[in-house]
Amino acid sequence: MAANRRGPAVAGLLVLFAAGWGVGTIDAVLGLASPVEDSGDWVEDSGDEVEESGDEIEGSGGWVEAGDWLWALESITWQVTAAALLVWAAVMFAGTHGVGRRQLGLSLPRTRENWRAEAGVFGADVLVSVAAFRVMDLVDGLLGVPPYGSDGYEPVAPEIADGLVASALAGPTEEVVLLAVTVSVLRRAGFSWCAVVLFAVALRLSFHLYYGVGTAALVIWAAGMVVVYARTGRILGVVVSHALWNVTRDVDHLTGLPVPVLFWSLQVAALVFLVLAWRAGVFTGRPERHLPPPPGAAGRPAAGALVPQPAGRVDAAPPAGGSAPADVAPAGDCTRPGR
Repeated sequence: MAANRRGPAVAGLLVLFAAGWGVGTIDAVLGLASPVEDSGDWVEDSGDEVEESGDEIEGSGGWVEAGDWLWALESITWQVTAAALLVWAAVMFAGTHGVGRRQLGLSLPRTRENWRAEAGVFGADVLVSVAAFRVMDLVDGLLGVPPYGSDGYEPVAPEIADGLVASALAGPTEEVVLLAVTVSVLRRAGFSWCAVVLFAVALRLSFHLYYGVGTAALVIWAAGMVVVYARTGRILGVVVSHALWNVTRDVDHLTGLPVPVLFWSLQVAALVFLVLAWRAGVFTGRPERHLPPPPGAAGRPAAGALVPQPAGRVDAAPPAGGSAPADVAPAGDCTRPGR
């Protein structure tokens, strides 16, 4: 039964990915294959000034006037609508595979334990992101690659507003579609954890290739958050974390305003949240306990679940001459859904 659902699961996820990030992936691949040389037409050698033509400046979406807020409003409206439709479609798709909104982690926290768990995944996402980008900076430094976004281009105000909204929307779209829905649907379809991690990481990294060689460092973040989500089943804290991370970084990148206090405050808060959640046992539960068992597994624990043991009995190892229980995959087995 699970095998029959694998094809539709993968196909549906690829359709969602193409709808949300297909164009961005193509642009990232083309940009990586043929980087644009600085022609000097817009950015002077000093990198301190940007040449303008009248009241207009060349932006990412064409010619954007400095006071063209109607363009910004139209662009922001389109972005919000497209993001909402994408998230809605992903949640509906997960529902067809037996994973509801609550099981995805989209229900609002109502208890102290729920809030503590959301704060914990918030902290985990921020600190894992810090680690990934520190490694990226190290790789770029060793290779002599200039940091991403260091071309000296100065966007006008409407572009800044549009860019900040786009950065914030990456939180709900990426985390709901590429983390919660992807992991839940693939596991529900019976894929092994190795396959789930590889698939999720491949989707994440594909449209981040504009970072160049340093993109490989994002494996730390992409794979790490799959583990965090599997352990907690919480996604709202990750959504907020991703949005704040992007906006905080882009305030510096798009406006040129130094915001080290804001960025460091985000990291300190994340560390405090993570420690409190860890002490409360947020990350020590059994994996994917929030997911329903795969189809056809009635009466059996979900894939990866711990098998309840009667008092006084521990099946830590099979009896002499015996074999491991059928419901439990051997340690290190990446070919079976149980691990």
